[in-house]
Amino acid sequence: MNKMLLRHVQSLHFSFQQAVNLNCPGFKDRCFEVSVENVCPVCNYAIDMEAEQGINYHDLHSVDQKQFNIISIHRCPHCNQGFVVQHKMVAQEQDNGVYGVTIKYVETSQSTFPAKSSYKDIKEDIRKISPKFYDVYKQSLIAKNSGLNELYGMGFRKAIEYLVKDFAISENPNKRSSIEASSLHSCIENYFKNSDARTALLACKWLGNNETHYVNSNDSDDVSLLENLIEDTLYYIHREQRNKIAIQVNNNKGQKHN
Repeated sequence: MNKMLLRHVQSLHFSFQQAVNLNCPGFKDRCFEVSVENVCPVCNYAIDMEAEQGINYHDLHSVDQKQFNIISIHRCPHCNQGFVVQHKMVAQEQDNGVYGVTIKYVETSQSTFPAKSSYKDIKEDIRKISPKFYDVYKQSLIAKNSGLNELYGMGFRKAIEYLVKDFAISENPNKRSSIEASSLHSCIENYFKNSDARTALLACKWLGNNETHYVNSNDSDDVSLLENLIEDTLYYIHREQRNKIAIQVNNNKGQKHN
């Protein structure tokens, strides 16, 4: 996910716009920072969301409103289809010392319409190791694209546990019972201690655990990081699996040419 500024955000409420023009004329020129994925949800073609920024609206009806939505309308230059992103925003007071208190608008989640038509590519070797991870991860992405921000972070956490334990079992089938009964942290420490994925997995565990707690200390950037770390983990595991195949080639076929 990348950061982008939404500019020229128009009001859906004519009365609000009139009041702002009279009392807060600078508000209409305000920019709002949001996260964007530079991929069209219709055709999955890479696009520059900053360059293709279209029309933006907000549903504020008062400058004192704490929560509101920004609706941004975009067009994909590849498939020429339109799509809409709804950004859920919250107003936060920011103490600037001698300059007083200002209001900062922070994105908490977003929904895309239409929802993405396909899922992120999961390599076949990983899908075979942990089909349950694949299913839960797909469902979590559906929840994310539907704006279910209270659910998809927990889904990512569950998906990671399936991936870690299924991978550990595939490498140590005689230890299935103990692996299934152990904690996620123990599995990472015991079965990924020499893996490049270990650091990313531990971070996924901490961030994912926060998503399941009554008091969640994660913000939207943390959840985006969690998703990126899962992608890093998949890359590391796929690379290690491919390296094993390369070793087998060297041992079996390479010896014939010694």
